[in-house]
Amino acid sequence: ALVICACGDDENEPSLPSGCSGSNGVYASEVVTTNLGCIPTNAFTNAEELLGAPNASATGPGKTEYQGFVSLGVNGSATVFMGSCIQDLPGADIRVYQSVSREAVEVQVSQSKDGPFVSLGFEDCNDPPPFFQGFCEFDLAGSGLNNVRFVRVIDRETITFPRAACDNTGMSPGADVDAIQVVHPGS
Repeated sequence: ALVICACGDDENEPSLPSGCSGSNGVYASEVVTTNLGCIPTNAFTNAEELLGAPNASATGPGKTEYQGFVSLGVNGSATVFMGSCIQDLPGADIRVYQSVSREAVEVQVSQSKDGPFVSLGFEDCNDPPPFFQGFCEFDLAGSGLNNVRFVRVIDRETITFPRAACDNTGMSPGADVDAIQVVHPGS
């Protein structure tokens, strides 16, 4: 018996969906929607801080001197469009950068801004001292999705801190998200 095997055949290579053409980097490139919580006590509500590479920092010793992130507020959320499609490859596919503390976040993904969104679960995003270096990772495996561009991050601080509430969490209630990164970019 003669067996012929074709490897690297360009005509049979899987292609990315049309919505995955073009790349604008590996970080969130556009804020689609927000549902921030704990307004008006939340002092960090500029959702544009989610865009681009991690850049959270402190300009001084006080909490009001932090910059470069958005606080989601207790049970708050933000949905972003990623600069590249997220492919389901071995290991983590999405990285969420968390600043200031170690609140839990849930990540949901979709191939459309209108959904449906599929949960990838939640993680306690650790941010050990020195602050502004913590992240948690999520895997598309098991979601039934591949090549997605829409990511929703939801605060799940009450999992980490059961008594968290808008009136007792200070000026940055909920998860303090600095950036969202595609670990395995497509296109």
